[in-house]
Amino acid sequence: MKYKPVLLLLTHKRLRSLVRLINSLQRASFDDQKIDLIISADLPTPEITGYLSELNWKHGEIEIKVRDPKLGLLNHMVTAVSEALSVYNSVIILEDDVVVSNHFYQYAKKATEFYNAEPHVAGISLYSYYIAENSFDSFIPLDNSHDTYFMQVASSWGEIFTKSQWESFSNWLEQKHENVILPGYVKKWSEHSWKKMFVEYLISRNLFVVYPYISLSSNFADKGQNVPIPLDIYQTPLLINKKEYSFCEFTEKAIRYDAYFELLPSCFGFTNELIDNDFVVDLRGAKRLADYEGKYWLTTKPCKNPVKTYGLKMIPKELNILFDNRGEEVSLCKKENISDRRSQNKLESMNLIFRIFHGIGNSGSVFIKFFWAKFFFASAALKRSLKH
Repeated sequence: MKYKPVLLLLTHKRLRSLVRLINSLQRASFDDQKIDLIISADLPTPEITGYLSELNWKHGEIEIKVRDPKLGLLNHMVTAVSEALSVYNSVIILEDDVVVSNHFYQYAKKATEFYNAEPHVAGISLYSYYIAENSFDSFIPLDNSHDTYFMQVASSWGEIFTKSQWESFSNWLEQKHENVILPGYVKKWSEHSWKKMFVEYLISRNLFVVYPYISLSSNFADKGQNVPIPLDIYQTPLLINKKEYSFCEFTEKAIRYDAYFELLPSCFGFTNELIDNDFVVDLRGAKRLADYEGKYWLTTKPCKNPVKTYGLKMIPKELNILFDNRGEEVSLCKKENISDRRSQNKLESMNLIFRIFHGIGNSGSVFIKFFWAKFFFASAALKRSLKH
C-alpha cells in the first residue's frame, strides 16, 4: 500500500508558536506532491481564529476545525486523529510548539511504508531525543549502522500513525486497562495526557515506537497549559540535507530501549556472565527494585558484593559495559545486595545544571536561572543529608 500521510496540526492559544510551525511547513519539501493540511484548534483565541481564516496553504488542500466547547488535551488528540484517519490511511501529528526539518516528509513517507506491517511497531517519531525525560541527563542511542532504532517511549513532538496502528491504540483505550507498572516520571503526568496513556499502551502490549538517529522535528516547549516556564532543553539538531534512509528491521538484535531510556538486556549480547539475559538494566538508577523480578541488576545504585563493576566515562553509557571499561560507577550485582536509592554522579549533576541554564538562558531572567540553580543545590544537599 502506498502512503501519503496527511498533516494534522493541533493548537490551542499559542499564536506565535503556530505561526512558527506553519512557516516551517511552508518551507518544507514535499517532492512536488499535493499534501493536505488539517488544523484542529481547541477553543482558540480570536487572534488564532483570525490568522487561520487568512492562511494560504500552498502545498495542497487545507481544512480548519474549531472545537467549541474545549475538548482538552487527551480528547482533542484522540478526536482529531480519529477524524483524520477516517479519511486518510496515515497521519503526521504536529503540536504547535514544534518545527520540522525541510526534509521531514520524505522520512515520514518512507518510514511509514517500511514499518506499516511490522506488528511490534505502534508508531513512528519525527523527533529524536538528546536528553532522557526520566533523568534529564544526555541520551545517545547506540549506533546500529541504520538510521532508526526503537523505544517504548511515546513521541509527542512530531509523530506518525497509520490507520491500523491508531485503531489498535483506540481499541485499547476503550477497554479496561490491566495493571501496568509505569516509570515514576510518567506517573507524574496528568491523567489527561495522551502521551501517558500511550506509554502505558506500549508497555502493556510490548510495542515500540520507531525513532530516527537524526531528528526531523524539534521542540520549543513554549509556555502553555502543561509548560509553566518555557525551556529549550528539548531542542535537537535537525536534518539539513536530504538523505537516503536505511531502516532497521525489528529483530532481537535491533537496538531497543524501554520506557526508562534503558537498553534492553538482549542488546548487550552477554553470553557467559549472565545466562539468558536474566538481568535488569538500570544505568540511570531510576528503576524501583520492587517493580522487577530479575535476579541480577546492571545498575548505578549503591550495592554491596558486586559480581563486577564498570566505569561510566564513555558515552553512550552502554559502551562502558560493551568495552569492559573498568571503574566503580556501575555494578553488576544480585538484587538483594542493592540499595533502592538513585545514585547521581558528578558528571550527571554538572550536565543537568548546564541543561537547565541553557534551557532557560534564551527565554528566562537571571533571577529564574538563579532560582533553579539554588533549587538544584538545595535538593542535592537534602539528598546527601538523608543518606546519613
